[in-house]
Amino acid sequence: MEKDRNTMIDFLLAAYEGEPEYKEQEARLEALTDEQLTKEYEKAMEALNADTDIYDLLEFAH
Repeated sequence: MEKDRNTMIDFLLAAYEGEPEYKEQEARLEALTDEQLTKEYEKAMEALNADTDIYDLLEFAH
């Protein structure tokens, strides 16, 4: 399922919530083409998944 623009932008902006750069990042992300935004979202998801150890998550869940 493909994410829509607003969902991807909201996800990418979450790291900036409450920060002075929030508005700047929001404007930058909204100015991206769909293709550019999708690539940035995918890159962020890859980085998130690379930093997540599935075994730590399983241990935490139990």
